[in-house]
Amino acid sequence: MDEQPQTWHYGVMARCWAENTAEPEGLAYYGAAIERFGQPALDLGRGTGRILLPLLAAGYDVEGIDISADMEVAGRAGAAQGLTPRLHAQAFHELDLPRRFATIYSVDGMRPPTKRRPVATRN
Repeated sequence: MDEQPQTWHYGVMARCWAENTAEPEGLAYYGAAIERFGQPALDLGRGTGRILLPLLAAGYDVEGIDISADMEVAGRAGAAQGLTPRLHAQAFHELDLPRRFATIYSVDGMRPPTKRRPVATRN
């Protein structure tokens, strides 16, 4: 059995993700979570950066991790916007980064892109 992590976020699928943009209420939701729980924040499964880049542009200290090299579109898009996103290519279960994070979030990390609203719970 192959013990290497498996993913389908390459080629056409990576391009599909790159065409998706963050909805304003989604950005507000994750921004509020970062404000509540603190910075720095980690976008676990950052994909093409559709959440990470707008949060970074808004002044949040956020970096991202994804296993797919094809999802590095975020780095190129960020540079085009004058941003310098800190991106890491590694599997979730091998998480080994130089910093600790006050907030870690994952957006659609386990399913294909959809137009859906984030769900919040109340304590």
